[in-house]
Amino acid sequence: MIRWEERAGFWVRVAAGVTDLFAALVLFMAVWIPLTILGDKPPHATQQSIATGALCILWLLYSSTEFFLAGTPGRLLLGQRIALQNGFRADKWRLFLRWSTKQAPVIVGLTGSMLPNIAFLLVQSILLWVLAIGLLAILNEDRLSWHDQWAGTAVWRTRRVAPPPLPRVPPPTSAMSR
Repeated sequence: MIRWEERAGFWVRVAAGVTDLFAALVLFMAVWIPLTILGDKPPHATQQSIATGALCILWLLYSSTEFFLAGTPGRLLLGQRIALQNGFRADKWRLFLRWSTKQAPVIVGLTGSMLPNIAFLLVQSILLWVLAIGLLAILNEDRLSWHDQWAGTAVWRTRRVAPPPLPRVPPPTSAMSR
């Protein structure tokens, strides 16, 4: 049984983000190191685009747990779940809307790695600034980022609690024991 405690605040969410970044860094190194070992000279633009695309794909796969499990591994490890703003479970489409809004800069970066154009870099930079400013909204009393407000979700701190004990019923008395 899961009990919703309260909406997760700024620093708790930052801790989950740092945990996720550390875990993703391990995944990134697993891709980056073989790519640099295989090339004995400085990487070409094509190799850099492939590496950037691979890193974007890895991050999108890692962060997709937000709509499959209602939280990233770091968030789940720290006892946080994504739900509706009223505390009820969010449906997959709402979780996907939240995830895709939050990951828009990465999706544009992936597209830019496949179709190198300065316009993608410009759009990605603007989206990153919007995301960063929107994350500061967590400092408000309602503790909702802009992508939470857009999707109608909130991040909740959770705690596993044992179900209430069953009431004790005295054993039945039989007519023979009298």
